[in-house]
Amino acid sequence: MNFKNYLSLITILLVALVSCKKSSTPTPTPPKPTSDVYVAGSIATATGKSVAAYWKNGVVTKLGTDSVNGSYARSIAVKNGDIYVVGLVNNPGNVGTAAYWKNGVLTKLDNSTGINSEAYGIAFQGNDVYIIGYKISDAGYLEGRYWKNGVPTILPSALSASEAIAIKSDGTDIYIAGDTQYDKNNDWVATYWKNGVSPTIVAGTAGKSSEIYSIDVSGIDVYMVGYTNGDISVGIPTYWKNGVATELTDGSSPAGAYGIGVNGSDVIIGGNTTYNGHSVATYWKNGTAVRLGDGSVDSYAGKMAFDNGDTYIVGTSNGSPVFWKNGAMTTLAKKGNGADIVVVPK
Repeated sequence: MNFKNYLSLITILLVALVSCKKSSTPTPTPPKPTSDVYVAGSIATATGKSVAAYWKNGVVTKLGTDSVNGSYARSIAVKNGDIYVVGLVNNPGNVGTAAYWKNGVLTKLDNSTGINSEAYGIAFQGNDVYIIGYKISDAGYLEGRYWKNGVPTILPSALSASEAIAIKSDGTDIYIAGDTQYDKNNDWVATYWKNGVSPTIVAGTAGKSSEIYSIDVSGIDVYMVGYTNGDISVGIPTYWKNGVATELTDGSSPAGAYGIGVNGSDVIIGGNTTYNGHSVATYWKNGTAVRLGDGSVDSYAGKMAFDNGDTYIVGTSNGSPVFWKNGAMTTLAKKGNGADIVVVPK
């Protein structure tokens, strides 16, 4: 083959190659997300203090600027485009004050000095905003309470002390859950209030402490999760359906359960179990445990959200705030914790 014929052959091959590339199927563009993912938690500063924060689709917004005293975010909710985060800010002397941020603007729910208070959860009913938590009374007792549009109401308790940790709005009803002091031996027992009236104790026996961390309502059924303790030192993660308790482990090793959500016919619970000498983030689906970690580092799972068949669970892994989407973990910061998660359709 002479040199001219060789060049002609090369030209034909190049034209054919370009033609093939032009006619090939283009790479499809990934679909844009149809929902926004919000996570509330805290970021650890270089001084070891905590700064309240939230992430929207992985982009962080710091809510606290006081790295000397610190702040914490416990829960997040979004309504009509407004972002609410509740938690506490520390005043000088490390005295916590219940607070919330609306679109980043701080409002303290308690202006007392020298008395601790904290906010744990938020819910809406019409145009009303309910925030729950506690305040330490002048007599030194924990007072479970809710703030309706900023106005506090103390929850009734069997004795003198209580704590409000979880809240759920369902139609015209407001469910608040936590614990109350059961007897003078300082036994605390799992309790909930419906519309703020007298407490309903779901696990109450002298010498056996229990507590509720999360609540959900589906139809006529009320689901709560927390722990019972029995006569041993290791709390047993437990959930209640309409007051009937189901233990999630046998109590032989440390474990916990901190979030519960109902998705159709599935009941999902987030918490932790012990594996390979570490606390491992775990979720239970209809009572069956699934580990989210391999036991190489400590991790914890908590509250969850559901969207278009996807399950999101918030937590902490190796000291970092994270969330899992269908079991795949996303890390949000180097140090801190993840406390709550919501998913909002765009």
